[in-house]
Amino acid sequence: MLSGLDEVRWEQTKHNHGTGENLPDLLRAMTKPGSGAARVQLQDELFHQGGWICSAAVAAVPFLVELASSPGIEGRDEIVELLADLAGEARRLKGERVPTTWPEVWAAAVPRLLDLIDDAEIGRIAVYALAAGGAQVHPRLMAAFPGESDPAARLGLVLAVGELAVEAADDARSWLRDLQRHADAQVRLAATIALGRVAEDLDLVLASLSEGDLADWRKSPWVFGSPDTVVLMVDRALNGNLPVRIRLAVEMFGHEDPLCRQAAMRICTDLMSVSRGATVELLPLVTRFLDSPDEKLREYATHLVVASGQARAHADRLASAMADEGRVGRIALWGLAWSGDERAIPGLIDCLSEKQLGFSLFKHHYGKSSYMSDPPGGPELFGRLAGWADLLLPALRRGLSQAEGNDLKRALAQVLAAWGPAAAPAVPELIELLDGEARTWAVEALGAIGPAAAPAAPKLRALLLSAADDGFRIDLAWALWRTVGEAGPLLEVTRSLLESTGESWDSRAKVPQVCRRLADLGPAAACHAALLRKFLDGPPTWSQVEAAYALWRLTGDSFPVLVDAIRPLATESAKPVMRAAARHLAEIGSLNADTVTLLLRVCARDERLGYFGGWRPFDEDEELRRHLRRALAGTYDQINESIRDEISKSVRLGVALAREDYRQLVVDVLESWSQELDDSAELHRYAVKVVQRELARHLVEQMDWPEVTDCDRLSLALIELAMAGIVSREIFTCCSICGYSEIRVLVEELSGARGFVFYHRKDAERAVETGIVSLKYGAMDGKDIVRIGAEIAEVLRRRGLDVRWRGDAADFIKVDLTWRRRRFGRHAVHPGTVASEAVAGPWLRAVFYDRTREADGDSLRMRAEDCRDRHRFWRHAVLPGIVGSEAEVGPWLRAVFYDRRWEADGDSLRMRAEDCRDQLLRLTPRVGNFAVFETSGDTVLQFRWEEGLRLWAETPDVTERCSYGRHVDIDEARSLITTLGHEGRVGLADLGPLETVTWEG
Repeated sequence: MLSGLDEVRWEQTKHNHGTGENLPDLLRAMTKPGSGAARVQLQDELFHQGGWICSAAVAAVPFLVELASSPGIEGRDEIVELLADLAGEARRLKGERVPTTWPEVWAAAVPRLLDLIDDAEIGRIAVYALAAGGAQVHPRLMAAFPGESDPAARLGLVLAVGELAVEAADDARSWLRDLQRHADAQVRLAATIALGRVAEDLDLVLASLSEGDLADWRKSPWVFGSPDTVVLMVDRALNGNLPVRIRLAVEMFGHEDPLCRQAAMRICTDLMSVSRGATVELLPLVTRFLDSPDEKLREYATHLVVASGQARAHADRLASAMADEGRVGRIALWGLAWSGDERAIPGLIDCLSEKQLGFSLFKHHYGKSSYMSDPPGGPELFGRLAGWADLLLPALRRGLSQAEGNDLKRALAQVLAAWGPAAAPAVPELIELLDGEARTWAVEALGAIGPAAAPAAPKLRALLLSAADDGFRIDLAWALWRTVGEAGPLLEVTRSLLESTGESWDSRAKVPQVCRRLADLGPAAACHAALLRKFLDGPPTWSQVEAAYALWRLTGDSFPVLVDAIRPLATESAKPVMRAAARHLAEIGSLNADTVTLLLRVCARDERLGYFGGWRPFDEDEELRRHLRRALAGTYDQINESIRDEISKSVRLGVALAREDYRQLVVDVLESWSQELDDSAELHRYAVKVVQRELARHLVEQMDWPEVTDCDRLSLALIELAMAGIVSREIFTCCSICGYSEIRVLVEELSGARGFVFYHRKDAERAVETGIVSLKYGAMDGKDIVRIGAEIAEVLRRRGLDVRWRGDAADFIKVDLTWRRRRFGRHAVHPGTVASEAVAGPWLRAVFYDRTREADGDSLRMRAEDCRDRHRFWRHAVLPGIVGSEAEVGPWLRAVFYDRRWEADGDSLRMRAEDCRDQLLRLTPRVGNFAVFETSGDTVLQFRWEEGLRLWAETPDVTERCSYGRHVDIDEARSLITTLGHEGRVGLADLGPLETVTWEG
């Protein structure tokens, strides 16, 4: 065995830790029992973390293959894993840092690996290695599938074929498509992943995850883990498709396996930490798990709520969670503390009394590859609580005086430095620290406290005379400036350092520290301006950014370095230096038009502007955006035009949706822009102006619209579908996550419902801008989704709409339309209009009740009986002085009134007959919702959605205490309203015989 091993010139090869001279001994050791240590060492030397293919690895491959092919060798699976690692890395590097002899060596290894795919012990790993190396052997793998009995090996064959041939080989694609109908749910899942159709065939994937046995994946080298790793593999296959990833998470939260539910939460952590929009969509779902019995779900849910800044909204639940003795309790304490909830104070005092502070003594910075649910370290957590310094200082001072380890002393000193002047009572304890190894942090804290720390000056001077480290000397001199106003020592220390920079890396590395300290001196350090200017050249780095800010503080001169540092933020991820640049810009202000445009683009990005992982992306993103908003607010006069364009665009969008009235549109502007602009009075004046202008423009434009718009056709189609058992909603909730979640509840409440279709507010906003509305849909049983989709598409087309749909369950139904949604009633009125502008032609008075949570308008609680009796209902609606309590007797409903008085002119709102007809389209098809229409001659026609989502139409006879009516379809209902408005009569009898309904009670 291993013949020819000594013929290789190993000393001329290299690996991660030197030359390959030791490899023959390692390879021979692997032929003997107890070779585990040799395998670990070999993996470290030949691969480690990748990045290159070393020459020693190329030379070792033939011998590794020989060892893997020998049944008596220990750890053959680990040997093949090493081969797979090498082959995959060589493929990823595409020849860069890969020896030219690698392809030949790997090609020679492939036939022997193919011989191993039937090996019961390592066949799965051999297939994995072949796929990793990109060998075009898919016909052989496809041929092996029928005879393979090992479930994990079968899944590997399917995935390997996908990796090797799915893009280039039609026979492989056809084979995989056939496997999507395989009897084994996990084979169907593997085939879908291999085809790259996880998003398109998500329903098939979800069914496989829910119905099949995920244990088959435990031994697959593609997963090698528990069910949650299978879900996360599916998530990776979605390649960042946000809406589909959200749906995957939602569905997996309902999985019976707790590990799959945990995987759903991990998907949420990833999405929320990189996308602000995903946070808005997912947070309502995540908060449901704050009280989950699953500790891991509760931990991540609590962490996400706190990290995303929503602790205050869930303060009571967090207060209860503080009793948790594990990680959840600490996360809840962090959330309450940072949200300013005083219930956190006792717990914080207890932490300060502990030897380890109750939290980590260090500031941890994680990468983004895996979401870490750790709370901030103690120095950061307590550092933001200066407002409670008077309450926390006694415990902190005791802890500082009793601390034994330098780590605890350092952490507590960092807290005091963050508190600044509020930490003044702790100056005696800090002076004591100057005699120990924690002196560096004590100096920082004393300088931050300022003049109140003047008693420390003698020791600071003594330390400055003896200190050898340049960085420590800078801090000591700065602390003297801060405490007793002595600028000379700092100017002297920094001058010598600035003049010597360039001679060593260490001296240049201290430039940012020097700049920050000189910036604190301000004009007193103007004599160093020339020395600082030499650091402005080159791409923006910490040195350039801090030098530019220091020069502004010293001289008042501005430099483009700060803007250049932020410029990549318009398209790239954030870096820590960008936050510093943004903070400095916020202080400097005076932005030109180009910079304003840049900052507005950055603020409009959905991506979180954070660099690290865990809770930091949320915090860093908010901090950076806060600085940018301050920078914009400080230059309001210069950015007037830019701000006005943004406001006008948002108002125009809100007007087009026709969901909010004049007052709410103004409020929306104030809430959206109040943080960006300091001049609230000016903002309010402009908001009023632009909302009036856009409403007036909309009313004028809609006069020339066709009688039936595309939006009307869409509403008609959705109502028709609702009456056919497919629950429909328009502008339903804010986003996909809420929409899918809430519509399923509605479907489950209705007997006979077969499916659902809806579009949410964001879909509507996109439709206004793009002319395309994306409909979400599903089936009650989860299996007939394609049939439901086909029925929806057919009704839409029959109503005259252009529909794009591929007949694929994972494809949204897209409708091309011209967005024209009429405004009428109170939605059409604003200050400056008169009744005639909103109502021209035959008019009706309308009462419109919609008990759905997405209903428009103001509401009043009414007795259920009053909602059935038109005249009693009408009295409650229009008589002055009626309050909610007078109506809240017995079962109650929520009513929305479109005849309410408009405060601006006192006229009762009236609606054109055509508007009343179109208003009926806004009445959500839900049992109990109704609309009442009345002519000036007191003729009444009313409609009500009843069980089975049938629309009942009737005219009441108060004298006889009964109604005469029949069930109608939506087109008949609209025709009846037209007849009522133009002819003043109820046309129900024109449709056929009527039923008599006697009023109860």
